[in-house]
Amino acid sequence: MIKELLQIVGKHDKVQHHPHEYARIIGAFSGVGGSWEKVYKGSVESVALLKKIIKHAIDNKWLSPASTWSGKVK
Repeated sequence: MIKELLQIVGKHDKVQHHPHEYARIIGAFSGVGGSWEKVYKGSVESVALLKKIIKHAIDNKWLSPASTWSGKVK
């Protein structure tokens, strides 16, 4: 789900995808009252909250940036 949302917000190519790094996003989402059940049921509010947390995670380098040698970072 997180990987799919990274594509939606246009940041998929900006990060490396290591599932163990998603744990911080999952913890932050749950910590502010986010509900995975509501996300999967299509709650606009829950999906928007998760998107905000993902953007925050990228801005604060919670996820490893894509390597420059792979040609993914511009």
